[in-house]
Amino acid sequence: MFHMGEITCSSSWFGPVHGRAGAPVGSGPGGIGDLCETGGFPKRGSVLDATRSPRPAFDPEFGATGPASIGDLADFHGCSTRASGLRERFRILAPALRKSYDTRTVTLRRSEVVQGQDYEVRVVGAPRAGFRDAYHWLLTIPWWAAIAIIVGGYLLINTLFALAYLAAGGIANAAPGSFVDAFFFSVQTIGTIGYGTMYPATRLANSLVVAESVCGLLVMALATGLVFVRFSLTRARVVFSSRVAIGPIDGVPTLMIRVGNERRGRIVDATFRLTLARTEFASEGTRLYRSVDLSLMRSHATVLARSWMVLHRLTSESPLAGATPGSLAASEAELTLAVAGTDETSLQAVHAQQTWSDRSIVWGARLADILADTPDGNLLMDLTRFHELTPTLPVPGFPYGAGPES
Repeated sequence: MFHMGEITCSSSWFGPVHGRAGAPVGSGPGGIGDLCETGGFPKRGSVLDATRSPRPAFDPEFGATGPASIGDLADFHGCSTRASGLRERFRILAPALRKSYDTRTVTLRRSEVVQGQDYEVRVVGAPRAGFRDAYHWLLTIPWWAAIAIIVGGYLLINTLFALAYLAAGGIANAAPGSFVDAFFFSVQTIGTIGYGTMYPATRLANSLVVAESVCGLLVMALATGLVFVRFSLTRARVVFSSRVAIGPIDGVPTLMIRVGNERRGRIVDATFRLTLARTEFASEGTRLYRSVDLSLMRSHATVLARSWMVLHRLTSESPLAGATPGSLAASEAELTLAVAGTDETSLQAVHAQQTWSDRSIVWGARLADILADTPDGNLLMDLTRFHELTPTLPVPGFPYGAGPES
């Protein structure tokens, strides 16, 4: 930490900053917050544009041309200090400040994009995972990418050992200076094939064989474990209705969502949780993005097969009581349904979720029936109508009745 008059800064990219008289960043004319618009550090809560190349707020090269010149700074540790003295002190601290600032800038420019239904969120400033999440990353990439990494790593290791054999020599029956023969010998060694045509004839070559054998054991174990885990990992294949319907059931407006298991197997002990997220304003005028749980008529299913209806009644106790299409649009409302259970085949826990924006909510409609009686007394489930809606008629307190045909 170092002090500059009434301004306190941290050496880690000027982390905690306080303006004059303890005012927050960006307050007061000529304060440090003014640098946010002129190439200084960004305002609190803002996202640093990756296309900009901001300058440190207290750079000696900024000089008196900046929004807060060095000549304006005084009272170093409570004592009056000449501007030249401050400039000399900043010149000494500048290399360390630039290093910390540049590191922070690189971190901010690393962005992560989270896709929503009709928007995206760009996350900056996340810590670099490095090799700590390599295992998780290898489980989430596509199969073709995982196989390509395994094959590429296998060929790379054999290439490196082939170069080592080529430099050390001592491989009997290998053509002198032949990289191809050295590579084939490396493949035979790491795979414990041992045809006997080529073999190590010197201590150095035998030492390399020992090193490659140990490396081969580790690589084979890791590759086998990765492939096994990917094969044994069960991912849910849950389908959700493309739209949310709100229509009367027994005279009460009810929110309806259809969910089903795409596999022939079943999900046992399935639980459902429906959440409403929308923007609200606190009594202090602060804008909040608040989430509330919506109570369901049945939040648990003994077995989830091809189809299940999730229902929420819009009673006076519901957070959606009195809501209209316009109010949901104004509050940027989103509905999120989470499903969790146990796959009966693999006995592994599975989960899935889906989010709908206010534009995916259809008022005055219900989900189409997918069950029908057959002449022989059986039932027919038509999954081709899984996402279809049918219009409903208005009821007292619910004037919406112009639903879509399908």
